[in-house]
Amino acid sequence: MSKVKLYIARHGKTMFNTIGRVQGWSDSPLTPFGEEGIRKLGVGLKAAGIPFKSAYSSDSGRTIQTMDIILRETGLETIPSSILHWTTVRLLSLLMKMVDSHWKHLAI
Repeated sequence: MSKVKLYIARHGKTMFNTIGRVQGWSDSPLTPFGEEGIRKLGVGLKAAGIPFKSAYSSDSGRTIQTMDIILRETGLETIPSSILHWTTVRLLSLLMKMVDSHWKHLAI
């Protein structure tokens, strides 16, 4: 059985983030600052030479925009990409919170 590495990125900064509004299921586009941060992430991923085979995003505009920027900056616009329904994304979000709390617990 082959191993799979899963890389998870949060969407870039949005207009709602800027005004301190919780987005929930509302959608707000990335700010120029958010786009720049995600662009830098894409550049870093490309420099790291990670061999991505596919990409996934939730069905919110901000996450689709984030995925598109990453794929463009890594030069991987042609790899298979899929938009996931919000229930699948909710499960991944819970996983991210578990991983995040684990790392915070280990932080000194």
